[in-house]
Amino acid sequence: MKTIKENKYQQGLTLIELVILMMILGIIATISYTRYMDLSHTANIAQCKSNQQHLCTAQEIFWVQSSINSQEAHYADDIQDLVPYTHNGEIPKCPENGEYQILNENIIICSIPEHSIR
Repeated sequence: MKTIKENKYQQGLTLIELVILMMILGIIATISYTRYMDLSHTANIAQCKSNQQHLCTAQEIFWVQSSINSQEAHYADDIQDLVPYTHNGEIPKCPENGEYQILNENIIICSIPEHSIR
């Protein structure tokens, strides 16, 4: 009768191989997370600038409407005056919790300096 030889090596990973694998996965995860946060921040800035452009358009519509109604055109003094001229009837919100302010008639800025379009 022939006997079956036992393998000297078990199939699988050794402890050292598992540690190296975990280190590599940790490095990849760190790089991916950092890149994701950078892209997320960039997207938030783009959304905020888009919101400001939307509010500037609402400000122009407000000006035209005021010239039709009162024969004396003027811009809104308060951001809440633009609510009827916005897309959903509400002031858009900055994705990073900045506040929109009206400066010098039709200039609208975000309170976060790097978000401002001007």
